[in-house]
This record gives sequence, structure tokens and C-alpha cells, in this order.
Amino acid sequence: MKQYGKIWLGTTIMAFAVNMVYTPANMVTGGVSGLAILVYRCFGIPAGITNYILNIPLLWLGWKIKGREFIKKTIFATFSFSIMLLVIPVITVVKEDLWLATLLGASISGIGLGFVFGADTSTGGSDLAATLLHHWKKRYPVSTLLAIIDGSIVFIGAIVFGFYQALYAIVAVFITSWVMDVCLAGVQFGKAVMVFSNKNEEIGNRIMVEKNRGVTLLEGMGMYEKAEKRVLLCVVSKKEVIGILDIIHNEDKNAFVIVLETKEIFGEGFMESI
Repeated sequence: MKQYGKIWLGTTIMAFAVNMVYTPANMVTGGVSGLAILVYRCFGIPAGITNYILNIPLLWLGWKIKGREFIKKTIFATFSFSIMLLVIPVITVVKEDLWLATLLGASISGIGLGFVFGADTSTGGSDLAATLLHHWKKRYPVSTLLAIIDGSIVFIGAIVFGFYQALYAIVAVFITSWVMDVCLAGVQFGKAVMVFSNKNEEIGNRIMVEKNRGVTLLEGMGMYEKAEKRVLLCVVSKKEVIGILDIIHNEDKNAFVIVLETKEIFGEGFMESI
């Protein structure tokens, strides 16, 4: 029930973005909802009806190919999204300001998608279409197929509404993706620091004492010299990484250091494990 509650909340938020931001601004950001906006502007058919009709064959194929467990939450998400598109009125909250429409619409959509994908499902549409195409075209990644589908829809929108709106729509797609990532992974972004040094003991002890961060010692081997190498691994928040690098530099100016971006960190000293 918690997962279905997330799906309903997420699709409701997404419907607000479509009906109150994207549709009034004539912005087509890809997906079946983008096609629904096109149909609404060209023929006056409500986006909720178009969204539901276009998803029926995709859901049927998904049921046949992927099975019942894969598709049942997607069916609920599609139905919920279509209903909320019909319930929420098409009114503009942003008047003649495409930058504001882009930022607001993308942020709202990203939050909504974060709830939906957090329930381990999707709203159907182009996501489901890309997954089904991958069943027959396995040499192409799902991400590539999705980009082709959404890109085609944005291109059609550019023909109908003009390329000016399409440029804003492309920006909205990237912002939506970023906001969704933040919602799914949280704001627990950080850095993973790997240190190759002959002074591992000194560096590791200083990090543990001065920064109160755990350090892991990894065993490895250099391929060229065939000599054993010991590597320090430490995960820290972004604001702590400068202090860690100062410690390394002070102890060993010749240390080889790799700093990696991390999107999700769970465990002691960070966010609780999910």
C-alpha cells in the first residue's frame, strides 16, 4: 500500500506539471504525455484520454512479454496519471515566461517521477516502449532507445509549436532527470578517495583521528612491476574532501590519489540504509 501511495502521489504531481505548466506553454518534453499535449492542442482531446488510449497497446504487450508482476504497478500508475490529467484543470500558473515554465515544470515533474520510480515502476509511455523495443533489439541499450523515442516526440512538438519552445523543452528534460536523481538518491552525494602511497599508516591514522572518518585498507598488485600495493579507501562528504587531500599532501607529496563522485552513500556516518 505504501508503494501504491507513492505512485498515486507521484502521478498527481506529474499531472500538475503537465496541465498547469507544460500544456499552457506548448512545451512537449517527450513521452506519451508529450504526445497527449500535442493531441490536446491540435484536436482538443483531453490529455488524460490520449495518455490512457496510447498506453493500452503498450501495457498489453508488456503483460504478454514481461509478465504480470512486471506490469501490474505500471498499469496502476498509467491509470492514476490519466485520471489526474482529467481531474486537474488546464490552467496556466506561469504567464509568458518560458524560463520560469521550464524550471517550474521540470522541478515538479522530477519530484513526481522520483516518487513513481521510488516505487519501482514507471508511468508506462516511452519508458515502457523503450523496454519493449529492447526485447527485440537487444544490441541497443534501453537508454538509447528511450532517447530516440523522446527525441522524436520533441521534434514533432518543434514542428507543431516551433523550435523556440522545443529548446526549452530539451532543457526541461535534463532538469527533470537531475531532480529525479536527487529525489531517488537523496542529497547524500559525496566523494570516494583512493590513495596509493608508501605512507598508508600515517595517512590513515590522521584521517581517522582528525576527520573521524573510517578508512579501509585494500590489497592490490601493480601490473607493471608485479609488486604488492596497498590502497586506502575513504568515503567523505563533499565539504570534507579538501581536508582529506591536505592530510595526504602533507604526509606524502608523491601520493597517487583518485577522487570519485558518489551518488548514494548509506551506512554509519551517512544516511541510514534503505
